[in-house]
Parts: sequence; structure tokens; C-alpha cells
Amino acid sequence: SKGSSLRSRLTRSSSLVFSLYFVALRYYRGAGADLQRLDAVSRSPIAASLSESLDGAATISAFGKNDHFSLLFQNHIDKNSAAMLNFVAGRRWLAVRLDILGAFVTLCASLCITVFSEQLGLTPGLAGFFFVWGSSKTSNLTLLSVAT
Repeated sequence: SKGSSLRSRLTRSSSLVFSLYFVALRYYRGAGADLQRLDAVSRSPIAASLSESLDGAATISAFGKNDHFSLLFQNHIDKNSAAMLNFVAGRRWLAVRLDILGAFVTLCASLCITVFSEQLGLTPGLAGFFFVWGSSKTSNLTLLSVAT
């Protein structure tokens, strides 16, 4: 009776944790794809500007337009840097939320192990195994979700 009650509580709490992970991940997915697209789109003018400058280096120097082309290239770099920083900030946003959720899960697991170890008959080794297993699962979910 106690075992099945505890098992149902663990099942409900696990499904809640997975739901929270996937809500955060789904919220990030749309914005993350758009931010990555902006980074890629802002990178192509850099390559084009560099290619144009190298191909026309003699003409640019002959007409004294070095500063003009240098300024254009710097503007392309600035736009790409802004897009890339937004993409990195978005990934960091997701990672922080998943880390907080993982820390909360680890805290709850350690509290449950501490409080219920005698009732469940957990040995110290088994309690340590459950703690490490729970914290590694949250780390794996975080790595999996950030990598995709």
C-alpha cells in the first residue's frame, strides 16, 4: 500500500518534471530557430563583402575608397555579431531554466531520500545510487535539449 502510493507519487512528479522540461523546450524552439536563421542570414553579407573587396582591391585602392569598404565590412560584422549574441543569449536562457529545474529535481530527490530512506529500507549505497541517477537524468535531459 505504501509502496504503490509512493510509486504513484513518483510517477506523477516525474511526469510533471518531464512536462516542464518540454514546455520550456517547446517555448524556445520557435525563437531559437529564428535566431539561428538571423545569424546565418547576417553571415552571408560578410563573405560577399570580403570577396568583393579582395577581387576589387586594386580598383578600390586606385579610387581611394579603402575607408568606405572597410566601414561597410565593419557594419556587416556588427550586424552579424548582434544576431549571434541574440542566438547565444537565447540558448543561455533555455540552459538557465533547465538548470534551475534540474537543481530543483535534485533537491527534491535528496529530500525524499533523506526523509523516506528508513520507510523504504534504503541502504546508504542505494540512496547514493538513486541520488546520482536522478541528478544524471536531469543533466542528460539538459544536454539533450540544448544540443538539439
